[in-house]
Amino acid sequence: MSSIPYVNLPRSPGQGAGSSPVSADAITGGTMSLDDLKAVQDRIESGLEDSAPRMDCARVNEDYYQLRNATYIEKRESELDVDYLRRPKRTVRLVRKAVDTLGRRLYHPGPSRNLVDESGAVDEATLKQVTDWLTAAYRSANANEVLAVANKRSILSDCAAIQVAATGDPRKPLKLWVYSAFEFEVFTAPDDPTIPWAVVTVSVKSVSQGQKKRVYTLYTDEFEYVYETKPYSQYVTSGGVRSFFVSRKKHKYGILPFAFFHNTTPVDTFWGGGIGTALRETNAELDTELSDLAEQIQKFSCPDMFARNLPVEFRYRKQPGRPQNLPLFPGSASGESVVGPPEIFYLQPQLNVTEIWDDVNRTTTRLFADLDVPITSSWDDRQSPTSGLQVIAQEAPYLEYLLDRQIYAQAVEGELAKVCLTVAGNHYGVPELLAVAETAEMRLEFPAPVTLVPTPERNQDIEWRMQWGMMSQIEAIMQQRSVTRAEAEKILAQVVQDRILVQEMTAGLTPIQPSGDVQGDMAGGPPEAEPTTPEVASEDKAKVETDDQEPT
Repeated sequence: MSSIPYVNLPRSPGQGAGSSPVSADAITGGTMSLDDLKAVQDRIESGLEDSAPRMDCARVNEDYYQLRNATYIEKRESELDVDYLRRPKRTVRLVRKAVDTLGRRLYHPGPSRNLVDESGAVDEATLKQVTDWLTAAYRSANANEVLAVANKRSILSDCAAIQVAATGDPRKPLKLWVYSAFEFEVFTAPDDPTIPWAVVTVSVKSVSQGQKKRVYTLYTDEFEYVYETKPYSQYVTSGGVRSFFVSRKKHKYGILPFAFFHNTTPVDTFWGGGIGTALRETNAELDTELSDLAEQIQKFSCPDMFARNLPVEFRYRKQPGRPQNLPLFPGSASGESVVGPPEIFYLQPQLNVTEIWDDVNRTTTRLFADLDVPITSSWDDRQSPTSGLQVIAQEAPYLEYLLDRQIYAQAVEGELAKVCLTVAGNHYGVPELLAVAETAEMRLEFPAPVTLVPTPERNQDIEWRMQWGMMSQIEAIMQQRSVTRAEAEKILAQVVQDRILVQEMTAGLTPIQPSGDVQGDMAGGPPEAEPTTPEVASEDKAKVETDDQEPT
């Protein structure tokens, strides 16, 4: 039985890397008819015009997340281009702050993964080999980082697609890509609109200076189709562009090589709705409000000067420390009536800076409350907690959200593991991977969320729980160091070994007994007086009495 460099598992006799792929209809839902495929191809050739509104909305959400929202501040009616470019544009990072807050801790640190086969169809040795191989493949493909990005993009625009591909590289057998909602479209079966049977990805390729073309790649469980548009201007960013068929090739995966990360579990339709659009619309309103305020501050911080009842030829000269004489209007000398004395004044309106920022804060707070974004974790303009109970109370909404998200991530990673094992098993010709993909399930163990309460209160809580048998040492290590149970067991075993080692190293040593009053020495007190004999003491006393006698 020979081995292959890509996976450390034996091949079955007659099973080679170029053999026909094994069907995975139970995972993908089966291949649709040729009429369905023709309808999909017609949509791609038309440039996915029916999907353009959704994809354009997702693209704008992504721009706001990437802090490019200043370009979306609209030009005013009858405003010149030069005035629009010179006008200050003040923006807030509302979209990025909310999305990063919700998604930053799910995969930092990542969970421990283990394949479990409750049916018993796969023996334990093979299951362990496959688990070790998949763990190494995930590590080389940066799976935790990929899944963290997919989680954030699903929060932003409802769904992100994770593509799996076999590389042929023994050091990195699998490659994972993430597609945002504006970079792909799915085609689902009529009887189950939540499971795609085909996926098309959209990418842009630069062909020359100032020219680019759009590339559509359609994937099914058997074939890969490529469509391209004619070169067009690089300034066109959205809308449907007609494409033409380029090539078709058969892949060895035997499965639709995609897994999907949703913001919420799809029930009756594939596309639901992330919170990015609502965040982005409010972000745009706040950008306009703050930009208007910035313009007022810029304009009226150096206000315009106006003069009244002064000669036309008068020019103001700034002379610090010297009095300024304003000449009278010439009409006053000739006897003409003058409305009032000469004066200079500035046009300086009242700027409601505080009121505008209060409105921004109230709008943001209300938006986070409506979208169930944990306000205490996402907005920094608040009072700092003064006790551990306040910290726990403020972090409780986010921890509840995080636990719900971990439950959904379990389902996503179960599907991703099946796709990865099926892709690798068919491409590299390893039936053991296919057998595990068919019967095993992926189990995740996330580190316990850690709330940064003050150390004395946290230690007292852990000590009380351990005293009453409500927490073990392993659970205490999990909570203190934010690690999984397996990692906590290793840490505790190392602590026990260190204790034994220290006892062995100090077994033959005699403890050093400190001499004298150690506490007094450490406290920095004065040294004790030297002991004296009675004779010396009496002589000293007589000498003192003699010295104290005054001469007569």
